Amino acid sequence: MANDTFLPIIIQEASPTQNNPVTVGLGWLWYKPSTDTWYECTTASPIAWTQVVDSAIPAAISSHAALTTGVHGAGAGTILGTLDVDDTPVDNATTAPVSSNWAYDHVAAADPHTGYLLESTLHINTILKADADHTPIELAVDEQTLVGRITGGVIAALTRAQIWSIIRGYAGAYLHENATPLTIEEANTPHALHGLTQGHLSTGWVFYAGKSLSITAFATSDAGTKTQVTVATHGLANGDVVTIANTTSYDGIYNIEQVAENTFVIQKAWVADDGVQVGHAAAYFTNTNAISTGIYLACGTASCTPANANDVFEFEFYLDTTELTNTESQIKLGGSGDFSEASTQGIIEYTAGQKFWAKTENKSGAGDITVRDCNFTLVRIG
Repeated sequence: MANDTFLPIIIQEASPTQNNPVTVGLGWLWYKPSTDTWYECTTASPIAWTQVVDSAIPAAISSHAALTTGVHGAGAGTILGTLDVDDTPVDNATTAPVSSNWAYDHVAAADPHTGYLLESTLHINTILKADADHTPIELAVDEQTLVGRITGGVIAALTRAQIWSIIRGYAGAYLHENATPLTIEEANTPHALHGLTQGHLSTGWVFYAGKSLSITAFATSDAGTKTQVTVATHGLANGDVVTIANTTSYDGIYNIEQVAENTFVIQKAWVADDGVQVGHAAAYFTNTNAISTGIYLACGTASCTPANANDVFEFEFYLDTTELTNTESQIKLGGSGDFSEASTQGIIEYTAGQKFWAKTENKSGAGDITVRDCNFTLVRIG
């Protein structure tokens, strides 16, 4: 019959104890809501139904509020019924059921996750940013636009000036109307250019002007594996570049070390004291910031005149003691007092901390050269 309830149960006495339930019999109860009547049968006679009066129904059954569970008596209290289900989720409640209506309401809500950005709210060509903690917002990015953050600023579309302030890298130095000759100690030996004036430097670049060095003595250092050079109050620092020429044992290019007020050490084994000599501390650029590592265009021009007519001079850039052969150039100068322009350039790879400098070298003899005007630049291109 429709709407009638058919319950297979174990019928117990009205008040059995938990540890000693008394079974009246295994059978069937049939409740007919339309007439509010009960019928029973035994398994031996499954089709013989007998109406049961209310007084004959065990109290444990008649007082049970969840008849549809099919379990009655002592175990009935452990069964969850529809009245136990609510619409309120509770933290750490692992045995209390929540209705599917709550889940439906959650999915159907206009904003089921308050405080979260939904896919439906995001727009094309946008990114998320936060100018303060826990406050993500959209940032629209137009075509041909770079997004970044300048010092002290927020994430934003950058102007061209701001972009250049981040990626730029350049350094420049020059001589203007110089009249002091560069002393050439020996033919075919590098001599560092020095005495330049600092030009424009982008952030992080440092310039050192360099100088001529009056060497008075050489001495042993590091158990003879290196040589100490004496120059009174030289003002140099560890890592500076020095060229030495016209000695018996110590010609070369060096990054100096173990600097003291009147001495420094070169990476050349001690041989003997070569006495009084002239050295040259290079004018150089350097940048110790890791971001300075990159590709640069190195350019140089020099208006110069020789002490000896028709001498050939070579110009070239170096990084520390490494020769940059792709920047080498030569020029044959005219008569003394006649000025010619030498130039050199090349694309170089610079690594943060290296020292960039220029040398000249007389390929014809030991005649001096006067560099009246010059301009040396590094410009980042990659």
